[in-house]
Amino acid sequence: MRIRSGLIVVMTFLVAPLSVQAAAAAPPQAPLRIDAAVRAKIDADVQALLTSSHSQGATIAIVAGGKMVYTRAYGLRDAEKSLPADTGTHYEIGSITKQFTAAATLQLKEAGKVDLDAPVATYLPKVPHAGEITIRQLLTHTSGMPEFVNTPGFETLAGTPVTFDQLIARVANKPLDFKPGTRWSYSSTGYIILGRIIEVVTGQSWEDYVKQNLFVRAGMIDSATIAQENQLADMARGYEYANGKTVPSKPIDESWASSAGGIVTTVADLQKWNQALSSGRIISAAGYQSLTTPVRLANGSSIGYGFGMKVDTFEGQPRIWHDGNTLGFDGSNQFFPNQGVRIIVLTNAVDGGSDEIVSRVYNDLFPAIAAAAIKSDEQEVKAVTARVEAFAAGLFAGHVDRSQMTDAFNEGLTDKTVASIASQMASLGTPAWTYQSRADQPDGPGYTYLLKFPKLTAKLIIQLDGASKKFSSLAIVPQR
Repeated sequence: MRIRSGLIVVMTFLVAPLSVQAAAAAPPQAPLRIDAAVRAKIDADVQALLTSSHSQGATIAIVAGGKMVYTRAYGLRDAEKSLPADTGTHYEIGSITKQFTAAATLQLKEAGKVDLDAPVATYLPKVPHAGEITIRQLLTHTSGMPEFVNTPGFETLAGTPVTFDQLIARVANKPLDFKPGTRWSYSSTGYIILGRIIEVVTGQSWEDYVKQNLFVRAGMIDSATIAQENQLADMARGYEYANGKTVPSKPIDESWASSAGGIVTTVADLQKWNQALSSGRIISAAGYQSLTTPVRLANGSSIGYGFGMKVDTFEGQPRIWHDGNTLGFDGSNQFFPNQGVRIIVLTNAVDGGSDEIVSRVYNDLFPAIAAAAIKSDEQEVKAVTARVEAFAAGLFAGHVDRSQMTDAFNEGLTDKTVASIASQMASLGTPAWTYQSRADQPDGPGYTYLLKFPKLTAKLIIQLDGASKKFSSLAIVPQR
């Protein structure tokens, strides 16, 4: 599941599909060598990013040719007890859990127990909109189911146990965000429903099914779920940065996360999962292809998401991955097939910057690819940046240019919200802009900028719709 906090967050609005372009072929890669200079660069970059995100600790792993070639831990897994993170530290992995739930669903499909194209009502007739949406649409976030994480009071209530019916009741009176199959919009609600379907079909709890049919098959002896955290000797404590200091995060009860984000694991066990999933020990080769093949919408366009997997490019190279966070953890699990390299980053901070750490480590490993990508992107970034600065300047002044926005973003960003944003920004002064990075997401390319105000530094993340190139979402996250 994805949970974000910030001064201003105008995100998760409905966007049009992104057509994933074929990545440029990578030149043949020599065997990966991580010499002392590369290790020093990686460590310096990771330390710097952890400091900027106020993360207490992290563990990273680099895998080449299916073997872990570099692991390293940084900082503290428990600041109050001064306990250092190590390569065996356990972290909540948030939405990386979704590929486990997707794989479990495909296991049941391959056993003839679940029909991916059947309506949800076949298994759960009382779920809202159950007759309108299919299992396949839940797997691919194309169902239009509203996101329960965005409902009022979520973070306050998330530490208290909730039943499936109580959780679904939070979105029961909401209409679908769009006609199923026509668009893509991230929905942890969909994966909670998938978990319940697994329970109904198997007669087991989602947790027991995952342990017996996924963890055991993969040899994941150091993995658990959130409910078992107090039994783990090397469990990290989650943190958030608020009011100028790092504090322990509020706990999340497993019932709120479960099949959408409830798994706890280590980098070594996560790699065991990666290996087992891709080698046929969990699902068939055809099933794995379903996980990693971008879905097509009703209009025939392709988006960068399969079944619980993001499928896109980074620095012009193919990438298969997912990230995730909970109330106190942030992680990313990314595979680059042209290089045969996987980078895993797990942190114990809600805004731990795991995706950015993966990007930096990748560029440290493959500087020539990074340099070529930067050169090819320069003109595009220059043009986008000019648009973003002009759009943001108007927004900060209270007169947003709505012709630059998608219909859904226009609808969500009301005049009242614009006025509120302008009021907040008025006291901050004029920022200096620095472009940081581009990230291709299933719902369009995202651009990150660092804004340095006289008394505050913030990140501005803006998303473009892949088809119309209009702005589809905006977030401003202070780096306090």
